[in-house]
Amino acid sequence: MSVKLGEVQADPSALYSLSSEDFERMLADRFAAMGFEVGRVGKTNRKDGGIDLVAWPKLSTPFPFLLAVQVKHHHSATTKTSVKDVRDFHGVLNSGGSAFHLGVLVTSTTFTADAKWFAEKNENLIRLRGLADLTRWMRDDFGTDFDWREIPSSIEVTRATLIKSQHLR
Repeated sequence: MSVKLGEVQADPSALYSLSSEDFERMLADRFAAMGFEVGRVGKTNRKDGGIDLVAWPKLSTPFPFLLAVQVKHHHSATTKTSVKDVRDFHGVLNSGGSAFHLGVLVTSTTFTADAKWFAEKNENLIRLRGLADLTRWMRDDFGTDFDWREIPSSIEVTRATLIKSQHLR
C-alpha cells in the first residue's frame, strides 16, 4: 500500500488517495482486527454490485454467521454512495441460495438519504458503514456489540405475526 494505516489514522482524508484495491485491503485488515477471518473475493474494480470480502468470526460462537462486505471507495469526499448501490447489494444478498446472514456496505464517504432509508427498511439483512465508522476503525475503536447486533423495533415473522422489540431482548 502506498498510504500506511498510520497515515490514515493521523489524517482520514488520506483514504481518498488510496487505490480501490488498497482501500479493500485496509478494510480486510480492519475486519481482521475486529476478530473476523476475512477472505477477499473477485476483482476489486468489478461494477456488479457484488461481494468484495467475506468474513466470519475467528472464534467459535453459539450462533455462527457469514458476513458479506461490499466496499465502495470514492476518491472525493463529496461523492456519496447511492441507493442504487445499496439496492444492488441487497439484491445479491437476497438472491436465492445466498449463504450470507448479513451484509455490510462500507464506503469511504457517506450515504445519500434514500440509501439510508432503504437500508433502514432492510435492517435485518444490510448495514451501512461510512467515513465516521472508518475513522473509528482506524483507531482500533470498533464500538460496542450493539453496533453489530442492532435489534430492530419489530420483526414480521409471518404476514400476520409481528413481534415487538421488547420480546426480542
